[in-house]
Amino acid sequence: GEWICPDKGFSSGIGGVDDEPACEDAVVISDVAFDLALRLDPYHQVVYNGTILVYWEMTWTPNCLNALNGHRYTPEEVTRICSDYSKELTNDPTSTFQSGKCVMDTAGVCHCDATQSGPIDERGGYYVAGDKIYFDSGYTLEFCRKGNVLEVRDDRMKLGPMVERLRELSTAL
Repeated sequence: GEWICPDKGFSSGIGGVDDEPACEDAVVISDVAFDLALRLDPYHQVVYNGTILVYWEMTWTPNCLNALNGHRYTPEEVTRICSDYSKELTNDPTSTFQSGKCVMDTAGVCHCDATQSGPIDERGGYYVAGDKIYFDSGYTLEFCRKGNVLEVRDDRMKLGPMVERLRELSTAL
């Protein structure tokens, strides 16, 4: 059968965040600019190349942080986590962001904006199974259909390591 894109789109792929009700909409893609070409020929050869720029918005409420770590943080601790995370967005060697910053609002919520960009260049053989395109290089794209449009999720723009770093910063308190 044909797989139709879910109403909420793809999950962020961040372990724990997508499954935690207190963190619903904590991480969203606010905009994407791309210049990409995906060409699949009938001889099972693929060219997927170009550049992508992703704008992320993260909203870390005290309830979300508490749920992710199983700990109740004081407002001062949330402020320190937010400040440390802001520094980590671009200074941590595992960060996938080129720019980013976090600020606290008066309600005690940490708001972060970050950008990622990067080149994409995959070539070679491929096969399709279910809702995935498997490249000979080992890379995989997930896809779904919305009307006449094929949506492709490219996991190169990952937040996972940075969410793990947020957990580490908050559990270190």
